[in-house]
Amino acid sequence: MTRSATAWLLILFLASLASAQEREIDPNDEARARFLLDEYLLRADDRRARAIEKELAGLEGLDLDRLTRLLHEPMPRPARTGGIERRTLTLGGEQQDYRCVVFVPEGYDPKIPYPLLLTAHGTGGEEEGPFEAMLPHARGAGMILASLGECAKRRDKGWAYSDEERRVQEEFILLLRQDYQIDPRRIYMNGWSRGGHASWDLALRRPGLLAGIGPIVGGVPARDLVLLPNLLGCRIDAVNGGRDQPELVTAVREAAARLTALGADYRGYLDPERGHAVFEDRLAGMVAHLAAHSRPLAPARVAIASYEKELVRHDWLAIAGFEAKLYRPGARIVIPGVTKMSPEEQRAAWLEAVAEGTARLEGRVESGNLIVLDAHKVKRVRILLPPTGIDLEKPVEIRLGERSLRRSRFRPSMRDLLRSARELRDPFMAYPVRVELSLP
Repeated sequence: MTRSATAWLLILFLASLASAQEREIDPNDEARARFLLDEYLLRADDRRARAIEKELAGLEGLDLDRLTRLLHEPMPRPARTGGIERRTLTLGGEQQDYRCVVFVPEGYDPKIPYPLLLTAHGTGGEEEGPFEAMLPHARGAGMILASLGECAKRRDKGWAYSDEERRVQEEFILLLRQDYQIDPRRIYMNGWSRGGHASWDLALRRPGLLAGIGPIVGGVPARDLVLLPNLLGCRIDAVNGGRDQPELVTAVREAAARLTALGADYRGYLDPERGHAVFEDRLAGMVAHLAAHSRPLAPARVAIASYEKELVRHDWLAIAGFEAKLYRPGARIVIPGVTKMSPEEQRAAWLEAVAEGTARLEGRVESGNLIVLDAHKVKRVRILLPPTGIDLEKPVEIRLGERSLRRSRFRPSMRDLLRSARELRDPFMAYPVRVELSLP
């Protein structure tokens, strides 16, 4: 090689280094991006969110890899003194006042993400009761502990499984995430009786929000047994008394059998000698068991079951269109020959009819860059890529059972990454590819 050629190659090499340095994001821009992402996920309305997307796209050097890294890193939070804080919050569509109490571990560092344990009281209770019971266990596990009292108009009523109740809990979690450095992959919930029902309900209808639940003398209504696939990825540590209400005990046993068959992360304790008890002797082990689990990142298997069109997404999989007729809670179900059936047979036939009217969708990543779907009462699906095991540098095949729906390479985008995270307000549910498919 001649001296002039060598010099020319050296110039090209230095130029490439300069170009690479130019593509690095400016530290001020990175700080601005962190601020914008925090607002985008936790506080911005839709109009402001679109403006943030545009501003982020204009930051030089902010590519998909850097944006993903920034999403996964802790956002700035104010310093706080460890201890107990009490506040009154206005939450929900009804704008009711709710009292809450929060414990912050001693030595709290706002740069480190902390696990969050929500605890909920029973019917007629107050936020202080479960808070005092869980405080020594949360302190020992280094958790932030929060207890929300029910508003005055519902305090003496049981858990009603309503959108308003769930909305209040979600808003409470969102406010806690704004004020404290909380790890979105380590949010847990437990509660007694009414609070136990609430734990099950929030996990079932907001899949992926909670990493684990510890319901005490709570259960799943018979109609919601079909929703149990939504608990894949959630650790369950359920405690019940065998002498509790017979309907509750029956549902608990059936839920345990179904969760075990699904391969869910389930641990149940049913004490044959106790009824609607407090089970204080189970709390330390429950907290340790839940705290050891973090919600999986981009799992290779997810499922979603729904008879409500608001419940459509679980991590990287979503139902984008339902068949026309779904089960509706409380709707009359006609079962041929029901008068000749025993009560057990009637219940089994009713559960089967509810299952038939419930939409179900499961997605599994298999070897060879393959995603396999199973679906029932689903017309369209939305798949967010890449979950664990998918390489976007190669073609991805999507099948419904044995039938191939699509095989192609997909182009990632910053917009898809951002919007997938914002949809669930979760930086760890950010995916750069969005694919929608109709099912035959």
